[in-house]
Amino acid sequence: MQDIIINLDGTAEFFIDTEDEFKQTVRGKFIVKCYLSPIENIKADRFFRQLLGEHLEHANKNARDSAFALSQLKYRIIKHPPFWAGEEIDGENVGIKVLIEIMNKALESQELYIEQAKKETQEKEKTLTKKIEKEEIVKEDDSIKKTD
Repeated sequence: MQDIIINLDGTAEFFIDTEDEFKQTVRGKFIVKCYLSPIENIKADRFFRQLLGEHLEHANKNARDSAFALSQLKYRIIKHPPFWAGEEIDGENVGIKVLIEIMNKALESQELYIEQAKKETQEKEKTLTKKIEKEEIVKEDDSIKKTD
């Protein structure tokens, strides 16, 4: 996870340098979204089903894994190296090993982003608690009633 850089704008950067199943070396920098919006999740799911076709329940595990990764990465990847570009769909020319490695990095980016956000929230809560304890700021009284 150390080779992933989380940016302030909710994106992450990582570098791929690996061989696919056919001993072809692929390398390059990716910039991905650390999370998808609800509408992007819906679009990714729709694309997943589109890739597998009408009888997706009959697709084998390799096809389902590939379709899931391609559909997620379609909406997560912001910038990619030239090897990722495809004619019909980006990522169509890479082997499953490379595809899964890129998908795993994107998911690690999401995990790191969430972990970082939790730490920042905890730090802010600690700072706020200390300020309240020192009476630098006054905590609102929960018993205040609304006026009509």
